[in-house]
Amino acid sequence: MVSLRTCACASTANNPAPPTRLPSTAGAVAVAQGVAAESRLAAIPLQLAAIGVGAMQPRRGKHYLSDVIVGAAIGFAAERLTNAVMERIDALLWKRSEIAAEEEVAAHPS
Repeated sequence: MVSLRTCACASTANNPAPPTRLPSTAGAVAVAQGVAAESRLAAIPLQLAAIGVGAMQPRRGKHYLSDVIVGAAIGFAAERLTNAVMERIDALLWKRSEIAAEEEVAAHPS
C-alpha cells in the first residue's frame, strides 16, 4: 500500500517521470454527477464507479491521494458550473421563445 507521504509514481527506470496530469477521478466524478442530475436510478452505480476509479489511483502508484481528492473536487465543481450555465441558457431560450410566441399572437389577432 502506498503511504500518504510517498508515491510509487516517483521517477524510475520503468517509469521515467512522475505523473503531471489531472487524475481521471475528475472526469469520472463529473460524469457521475452529470448523470445523477438527470437519472437518480443511474446515480449510485456511477458514483460508486467514480469512487472506485479514485481509490485505484494511489494504490496503482499513478497519483498521490491529494491529487485524487483535488481531482474529484475539480470534477464536482466543473459539473456544477456546467449545470448552472446550461440551466441559465435554457431559461434564456425559453424566455426568448415565449416572447416570440407572444409577438406572433399580437401580430395576428383572431
